Amino acid sequence: MESAMEEERRKAVLGDPLTVEEEGGVTHNMLDDIHNHWKRAEAVRIKCLGVPTLDMDNACFHLEDKTGGKIIYRNINIILLYRGRNYDPTQRPIIPLMLWKPYAPIYPRLVNNVVDCLTFEETKELRNKGLNSPALMKLSKFS
Repeated sequence: MESAMEEERRKAVLGDPLTVEEEGGVTHNMLDDIHNHWKRAEAVRIKCLGVPTLDMDNACFHLEDKTGGKIIYRNINIILLYRGRNYDPTQRPIIPLMLWKPYAPIYPRLVNNVVDCLTFEETKELRNKGLNSPALMKLSKFS
Protein backbone atom coordinates (compact mmCIF):
# COMPACT_ATOMS: atom_id res chain seq x y z
CA MET A 1 0.00 0.00 0.00
CA GLU A 2 2.79 2.42 0.91
CA SER A 3 4.78 1.61 -2.23
CA ALA A 4 1.76 2.41 -4.44
CA MET A 5 1.30 5.76 -2.69
CA GLU A 6 5.02 6.47 -3.03
CA GLU A 7 4.88 5.71 -6.77
CA GLU A 8 1.92 8.06 -7.24
CA ARG A 9 3.72 10.79 -5.30
CA ARG A 10 6.87 10.19 -7.36
CA LYS A 11 4.92 10.42 -10.66
CA ALA A 12 3.30 13.65 -9.48
CA VAL A 13 6.70 15.17 -8.70
CA LEU A 14 8.53 13.95 -11.81
CA GLY A 15 5.68 14.51 -14.27
CA ASP A 16 5.45 13.02 -17.74
CA PRO A 17 8.65 11.79 -19.40
CA LEU A 18 10.42 14.25 -21.69
CA THR A 19 9.62 13.97 -25.37
CA VAL A 20 11.97 14.58 -28.27
CA GLU A 21 10.80 17.72 -30.04
CA GLU A 22 11.17 18.08 -33.82
CA GLU A 23 12.57 14.53 -34.16
CA GLY A 24 16.22 15.33 -33.48
CA GLY A 25 16.23 18.70 -35.21
CA VAL A 26 14.61 17.61 -38.50
CA THR A 27 11.93 20.18 -39.33
CA HIS A 28 9.48 20.25 -42.23
CA ASN A 29 11.29 23.24 -43.77
CA MET A 30 14.54 21.27 -43.70
CA LEU A 31 12.86 18.30 -45.42
CA ASP A 32 11.60 20.62 -48.15
CA ASP A 33 15.11 22.06 -48.60
CA ILE A 34 16.55 18.54 -48.93
CA HIS A 35 14.03 17.61 -51.64
CA ASN A 36 14.73 20.90 -53.47
CA HIS A 37 18.47 20.11 -53.48
CA TRP A 38 17.79 16.59 -54.72
CA LYS A 39 16.25 18.02 -57.90
CA ARG A 40 19.72 19.08 -59.05
CA ALA A 41 22.14 16.85 -57.13
CA GLU A 42 22.20 13.20 -56.09
CA ALA A 43 23.50 13.86 -52.58
CA VAL A 44 23.00 16.58 -49.99
CA ARG A 45 25.60 17.57 -47.42
CA ILE A 46 24.03 18.45 -44.07
CA LYS A 47 26.03 20.09 -41.31
CA CYS A 48 24.41 19.68 -37.91
CA LEU A 49 25.00 22.33 -35.28
CA GLY A 50 23.79 22.58 -31.71
CA VAL A 51 21.48 20.07 -30.05
CA PRO A 52 21.22 17.45 -32.86
CA THR A 53 24.97 16.78 -32.59
CA LEU A 54 24.43 15.30 -29.12
CA ASP A 55 22.40 12.41 -30.54
CA MET A 56 23.52 11.97 -34.14
CA ASP A 57 22.18 8.40 -34.32
CA ASN A 58 18.68 9.75 -33.69
CA ALA A 59 19.14 12.58 -36.23
CA CYS A 60 20.38 10.10 -38.87
CA PHE A 61 17.49 7.73 -38.21
CA HIS A 62 14.91 10.50 -38.62
CA LEU A 63 16.60 11.91 -41.74
CA GLU A 64 16.51 8.50 -43.44
CA ASP A 65 12.97 7.84 -42.23
CA LYS A 66 11.43 11.18 -43.24
CA THR A 67 13.25 11.77 -46.55
CA GLY A 68 13.50 8.23 -47.90
CA GLY A 69 17.22 8.69 -48.62
CA LYS A 70 20.27 6.82 -47.35
CA ILE A 71 23.19 8.19 -45.37
CA ILE A 72 26.38 7.37 -47.28
CA TYR A 73 28.86 9.35 -45.17
CA ARG A 74 28.85 10.54 -41.60
CA ASN A 75 31.67 12.23 -39.71
CA ILE A 76 31.15 14.00 -36.37
CA ASN A 77 28.51 16.56 -37.44
CA ILE A 78 28.54 16.26 -41.25
CA ILE A 79 26.11 13.94 -43.02
CA LEU A 80 25.89 13.08 -46.74
CA LEU A 81 22.36 12.02 -47.64
CA TYR A 82 21.94 10.14 -50.95
CA ARG A 83 18.59 10.32 -52.75
CA GLY A 84 18.86 7.08 -54.70
CA ARG A 85 19.27 6.44 -58.43
CA ASN A 86 15.57 6.21 -59.23
CA TYR A 87 14.48 9.36 -57.36
CA ASP A 88 11.53 11.13 -59.01
CA PRO A 89 11.02 14.74 -57.86
CA THR A 90 7.36 14.66 -58.93
CA GLN A 91 6.65 11.84 -56.46
CA ARG A 92 8.17 13.59 -53.47
CA PRO A 93 5.99 13.94 -50.35
CA ILE A 94 3.95 17.12 -49.97
CA ILE A 95 5.24 18.89 -46.87
CA PRO A 96 3.38 21.91 -45.49
CA LEU A 97 5.77 24.84 -45.13
CA MET A 98 5.90 27.26 -42.25
CA LEU A 99 5.96 30.47 -44.26
CA TRP A 100 5.66 32.81 -41.30
CA LYS A 101 8.26 33.78 -38.78
CA PRO A 102 7.40 34.82 -35.23
CA TYR A 103 7.95 38.47 -34.34
CA ALA A 104 11.13 39.37 -32.52
CA PRO A 105 10.56 40.34 -28.89
CA ILE A 106 10.72 44.02 -27.99
CA TYR A 107 13.19 44.59 -25.18
CA PRO A 108 13.32 47.72 -22.99
CA ARG A 109 16.10 50.20 -23.71
CA LEU A 110 19.32 49.60 -21.80
CA VAL A 111 20.29 53.29 -21.69
CA ASN A 112 17.47 55.75 -21.13
CA ASN A 113 17.32 58.90 -23.24
CA VAL A 114 16.62 61.05 -20.19
CA VAL A 115 17.83 60.77 -16.61
CA ASP A 116 14.92 60.70 -14.13
CA CYS A 117 15.51 64.13 -12.54
CA LEU A 118 16.55 66.07 -15.71
CA THR A 119 14.75 67.23 -18.84
CA PHE A 120 15.77 66.08 -22.31
CA GLU A 121 17.53 69.39 -23.08
CA GLU A 122 19.52 69.31 -19.82
CA THR A 123 20.57 65.70 -20.45
CA LYS A 124 21.64 66.53 -24.02
CA GLU A 125 23.62 69.53 -22.78
CA LEU A 126 25.45 67.47 -20.13
CA ARG A 127 26.31 64.74 -22.64
CA ASN A 128 27.71 67.27 -25.12
CA LYS A 129 29.67 68.91 -22.31
CA GLY A 130 31.22 65.51 -21.43
CA LEU A 131 32.04 64.75 -25.08
CA ASN A 132 33.71 68.12 -25.64
CA SER A 133 35.73 68.19 -22.40
CA PRO A 134 39.45 67.32 -22.54
CA ALA A 135 40.52 63.81 -21.57
CA LEU A 136 41.67 63.27 -17.99
CA MET A 137 44.25 60.66 -19.02
CA LYS A 138 45.44 59.26 -22.33
CA LEU A 139 45.88 55.50 -22.45
CA SER A 140 48.30 55.21 -25.37
CA LYS A 141 52.06 54.71 -24.86
CA PHE A 142 53.27 57.18 -27.48
CA SER A 143 51.40 60.42 -26.78
